[in-house]
Amino acid sequence: MTLTLILLLVSRTLHNLPLLDIKGGNLFGNPWHRGNLTEDLKGRICYASSPKIKDQIDLGCETNDFELFQNVDFTNASYYMEYLGFKNYSDCSVKQRPFVPDVPVIVSGASSNHYEEAVAMCNNLNSTLRKKYTDMKLIIFDLGIGDSDRRDILKKYCGCEIRKFPFSSFPRHVKNVKGYTWKPLIISLMLKEFSFIMWIDTSIRFDLNKPTYPLFKKAQICQIQQLMEPDWALVETCDIKTMEFLKQNITDFMNTTDVEAGWAVYLRSEFFIERILKPWVSCALTYGCMLTDTYSYAVGCNRPKPNVRTPGLCHRFEQSVMGIILAKLYKEKLDNVLFGEKIYGDVQRGHSMAIPEDFLQKFHKITVPSR
Repeated sequence: MTLTLILLLVSRTLHNLPLLDIKGGNLFGNPWHRGNLTEDLKGRICYASSPKIKDQIDLGCETNDFELFQNVDFTNASYYMEYLGFKNYSDCSVKQRPFVPDVPVIVSGASSNHYEEAVAMCNNLNSTLRKKYTDMKLIIFDLGIGDSDRRDILKKYCGCEIRKFPFSSFPRHVKNVKGYTWKPLIISLMLKEFSFIMWIDTSIRFDLNKPTYPLFKKAQICQIQQLMEPDWALVETCDIKTMEFLKQNITDFMNTTDVEAGWAVYLRSEFFIERILKPWVSCALTYGCMLTDTYSYAVGCNRPKPNVRTPGLCHRFEQSVMGIILAKLYKEKLDNVLFGEKIYGDVQRGHSMAIPEDFLQKFHKITVPSR
């Protein structure tokens, strides 16, 4: 058998590998399909200046600098990693390093079923954080909002920028929005452009009586601040298949605090990009790592018995993998890069509101008839 024929058979075998949806149908096609990458995903990026080690020690968030998952096969992700700029990051001269603002760019994402939750998020942001920080930029990624009219209305009401997430540029499994592999990719795209960002799900709400400046300052020193989930242990909320893919020992995480991926602040430092973002994105791009073929059981997480921790009870995708990364890097200092929900704001899932009628009338230039 010639080498050409062998390669052809291997190629056809890979392209016939199924990716099952929740009902067992071949919904997303070949998980190793290479998307159509666009030129705007390329470019050289300079790291932000690294925080002072002394400041990190004072906050207890210094860590050993080592590479995670060295024996994990991320071959299928390498093609996309290059175009996301991971090979183009460099420690530039002081003059070339990006300016790090005092407040981050806010980044979020919404699909059609979270549209009114996104409206409520914008209403909250504009009456709290953006009232205090009047130049604070907000970018919302369109994950399937709907027609252009709904997108334009949200853009105008929020006073924000809305960008279409480039699903076609990535492996097909990323199109499964309930697999959340798109979130690390959005973070990656945003950190190419901005040196300091804050991701919030559309359920995050702020309060003027809860200042966020301490959170921003701590994130600039520790390079990351992530919302914690104190009621759960990481071992309960991570698919055993994900643990196995990343070659992790489940018992190492029995007492590890779970993290939330719905609210976090990130600095474009060399440590964050190389040691946290890179493995997170690699896993997101590799089918079977963050999104596995057993993801259908990931909705909800209910303990069969109180205070009994069951490994792999449920799965939380990007959150589970971020938890593993931070636990491995920070060990007993993990809590120093996490923050509690009630300190700076709240998570209010399901809190939504419709676009006010008077705003819609002005947007569509409708004249209200006199009575």
